Amino acid sequence: MSAPERGPIAIVAAMREELQPLLARAREPRRDAHGFHLARLGNVHVVLAATGDGARRARRGLAALCEAHRPGTIVGVGVAGALTHELSVFDVLVARRVLGDGSDAPPPDAGMASSALAIPGAREATFLTVPAPVLTRAARGALAASVDADGAPVAVDMESAAWAREAGERRIPYALLRVVNDGADDELPGYLSRCMDGEGGIRRSRVALAALGNPATIPTLLMLRRRVREASGRLAAFVEHFLNTSL
Repeated sequence: MSAPERGPIAIVAAMREELQPLLARAREPRRDAHGFHLARLGNVHVVLAATGDGARRARRGLAALCEAHRPGTIVGVGVAGALTHELSVFDVLVARRVLGDGSDAPPPDAGMASSALAIPGAREATFLTVPAPVLTRAARGALAASVDADGAPVAVDMESAAWAREAGERRIPYALLRVVNDGADDELPGYLSRCMDGEGGIRRSRVALAALGNPATIPTLLMLRRRVREASGRLAAFVEHFLNTSL
């Protein structure tokens, strides 16, 4: 697959924190008129964007990038939560199957997935996109039990199926690469699900106010923030290697 012939490789993340380590590794970065980042990762020309969190923003953001740059390939990246216990924090995951809204999304490109899984340390997983954070051990277990994943590990996020459906409608091959940020037994603050807006994203201002009223949860939030930085940094190195050896 030739990126110059097919259009640039698009890399999308939900949050800027997930994209920032990739931007830090980028060469010759610049912003276009739409606010997207144009750069090189190694020897590969890419366009990068943070689409926003939640399915609606994720799909709208990817659609805008596709209209502006007509990518030949899409790579979705970010953090995920583990639903099954065989996954550990900081595991790098490659989607073979993507579920959301009760059905399968268009599947990732098989060749791209196989190339990513050939990189040492990568693990195959089913990605399940949900409308709200899964916060408790019990909720994760119940959700995992409801998914028929044919024995594959399952990870949860809030954007993958939206990206997959946008890529599928446009007939653009895609891959999804995520890294585990919270484990199947982690307990997260219950108020996170009450800090969402009408588009399915988590509003940080609401989280900050809720944390002030529940100071015992602040160490957990700080731990999650540190993990996002570490996880996103590890994933950025993996993505650059993947692009320069597989595409």
